[in-house]
Amino acid sequence: MAVSQPTLTPETHGPAVCPNCGTEFLGDFCHRCGEQKHHAEELTLKHFFLHATHDLTHLDTKVFATLRYLFTRPGFLTQEFLAGRRSRYMRPFSLFLVACAIFFLADSIRPISGYDVRQLKDSTGQIDAAWEKLAKAKHVSKEIVVERIQDTMHRANTAAQIFNALAVAAVLALLFRKRYFVEHMVFAMHFLSFTYLGGLLLSLLNATHVVMNVRNVVSFIVSSLVFMAYLFASMRKVYGQGAIATSFKTIITYVVTLAVYGVTFIAVLVIAVVRAAMAK
Repeated sequence: MAVSQPTLTPETHGPAVCPNCGTEFLGDFCHRCGEQKHHAEELTLKHFFLHATHDLTHLDTKVFATLRYLFTRPGFLTQEFLAGRRSRYMRPFSLFLVACAIFFLADSIRPISGYDVRQLKDSTGQIDAAWEKLAKAKHVSKEIVVERIQDTMHRANTAAQIFNALAVAAVLALLFRKRYFVEHMVFAMHFLSFTYLGGLLLSLLNATHVVMNVRNVVSFIVSSLVFMAYLFASMRKVYGQGAIATSFKTIITYVVTLAVYGVTFIAVLVIAVVRAAMAK
């Protein structure tokens, strides 16, 4: 049976109707579903490339503006969002997801990933013994078990970061009362986006994620100082409290952030192991 294809016809052929829901257009947009009125000339190459160029330029402008202010003006993006000036920048949730995706993508292709379960070792060999025991129970090799766990962790880590943002926002809600929770959520997403993207740059100082050598200790201290300074400046700008109170709340928020990162990693690891154990 032949399937009819939608066509674009000039407006002179009768009242224009929405191709999406069939409602007659009263303007340039359908008042029922929001679909835009289209014209036959939109199928020309000239119009197509002009429209594509506009979209690409508009996207780049938002991305570059967002990243510039994210790195150079702590708290500015949150302040702009709360003031209602939002169309110039990426939405906080979109920025957060992109930052997470870039972080985990870059981490996954590094020679030694901080989220690679193959790097989990102990002096007693209990972790390797656990992998061997699970592999024996599933009648597969240890490498297959570890690969299944790793695959689950890669897919679950980005989603798990949303919990991190919620946890940080909850702490901010306790520290700064009489504000909407969404305000804290936006602040948390902007701060965590900075830590993910900034962490990629600072990770160049790391030799490995596993061996606690002097270089890694120095890297951790430098990263913590940078992130805490950024958090302090952001809090001062957004919440407007004094330096002493902000310093105290900065330490609490950052310590909780590190703790939440650890809890999230362990939770995702446990889920991945359980899923590997239940796999057929």
